Amino acid sequence: MKKIHFSKEYKKKLLKGEKSSTIRLGKRKKYKVGDVVELVVEEKPIAKALITNVEYVRVKDLTEERAKKDGFHTKNKLIKALKKHYPRIKDNNTVTVIEFKIIKDGKKSQHGA
Repeated sequence: MKKIHFSKEYKKKLLKGEKSSTIRLGKRKKYKVGDVVELVVEEKPIAKALITNVEYVRVKDLTEERAKKDGFHTKNKLIKALKKHYPRIKDNNTVTVIEFKIIKDGKKSQHGA
């Protein structure tokens, strides 16, 4: 199963549904709409998710709406976070926007307990 790794700072937002997308530098063609992936924090799966949308856009074309889906209040805060993860990112760089919906909480057992 494909995995998407996240920093631990995003774990709560992921599990609460406040972060329903991720933005990665470059074209990440391995992720496709309909794929089920594991969301991983600190090498531990926290949930499974269904990829609902994949788009390639330039950093300068990111929107406030995309920022909110990614768990940020503003586009400026999103850009600041992207620069933290990718220090050399530029406005003209292409990023992959991966939107997803959590389908299984990693904390639940298979028996629903």
